Amino acid sequence: MKNCNACFEVYSSYTAHMTRHHKNTSDTSIKDELKHYIETDLDNAASSTHDMEEHNGDNDDNECVEIISESLTRNLAMTFLKLQEIHMLPSTTVQAIITDFTNSIEVSEEYTLHEVQNICKKHELDGVVSEEICNTLRQNLLRQSLSELSTEWKRNKFYQTNFPFVYPVEYKLGESHDGKKKTFQYVPILETLKAIMQNVDVQTQFLNPPKHVKGILSHFQDGQLFQDHPVFSKYDNSIQVVAYSDEFEIVNPLGPHRKKHKLLVFYYILGNLHPKSKSRKPVMQLLSICKSEDVRIFGYQCIADVINADLSILETEGIDIPGIPEKVHGALAYICGDNLNSHQIGGFNASFGPNVLRPCRYCHSTRDEVKNVCDADELRNRTVDGYNNNAAVVEQDPSQSTMVCPLI
Repeated sequence: MKNCNACFEVYSSYTAHMTRHHKNTSDTSIKDELKHYIETDLDNAASSTHDMEEHNGDNDDNECVEIISESLTRNLAMTFLKLQEIHMLPSTTVQAIITDFTNSIEVSEEYTLHEVQNICKKHELDGVVSEEICNTLRQNLLRQSLSELSTEWKRNKFYQTNFPFVYPVEYKLGESHDGKKKTFQYVPILETLKAIMQNVDVQTQFLNPPKHVKGILSHFQDGQLFQDHPVFSKYDNSIQVVAYSDEFEIVNPLGPHRKKHKLLVFYYILGNLHPKSKSRKPVMQLLSICKSEDVRIFGYQCIADVINADLSILETEGIDIPGIPEKVHGALAYICGDNLNSHQIGGFNASFGPNVLRPCRYCHSTRDEVKNVCDADELRNRTVDGYNNNAAVVEQDPSQSTMVCPLI
């Protein structure tokens, strides 16, 4: 300041001095030789701010282009995935579509580039400007996105990286008599549930279940088994896993290789979904897949152990779902299936021929008794205690499986 020669090395001392002695001073009180430095610093600061704004503007433009490019690639990948998985087009057909589409874009791009060059010449545009326009046209985002999905390997890699994808895990069932390892594939249910529950529609239906009408049995939740279940009765919003199994042939069922390649597959859906959504194919999830012949040899125990281990974690520890503040618990609600697979899973006789004494898994009635029964109340239903007693008898003496009880 004019008429002041005080110097300071500590900033707090300087501010204290200004407050005490130069509180009501103006710009005219600043020494002339200091004004030059202040003005220079302000000019440098303004120039730096302008450069930074230009730099940020370039960054914003680049980020915008990158976002658009990523969105376009993702939409194209989703389209190709739908063609293959929903509309059931073979991967070779999808590849042919992509190749022809890319070629068409390249032809269209060359024509457009030729026309733009003619227009630039017609209007005598500067060569630099003309070249910049042509270079911009060559940077076709659609063609670039297609190049990222140009092969089946690239598409599968993109699906796994950018879409919810759960890798299947291979487990050993046992070894055949000739030493070959027999395995089955299992899709981890916990990871799949985490991916499913991130879907907005699924999460909305999960948090807003159908209303219960007292006295009307219209849903599994209305029954006594659900209300007494140790998990469902403890947690208001808990995942209901509804599993079912079925077998199918992957070759001609009338040919010489029938049964050799027959597969047993376990699926499941969420029982929490509204009735109108449960029968839709996209909500059905694969749980496990194996050869039927291998299961007949080694049994269900290995498969059940793997599945039950994850279900135990779901029941006791729960899983974290984005958008839901608390851990979500769940359990296996029930298992559906046709007679054959239901009998196999339950350990009942899987034969329904005329020589089977008790063909029903719900009651103890014999084949002859069922013919004469008109009222279901006359049937002697199976119970958990009776099932356990039968299992104990067969465990002690396997020869009694067809005589004393219907267990295999």
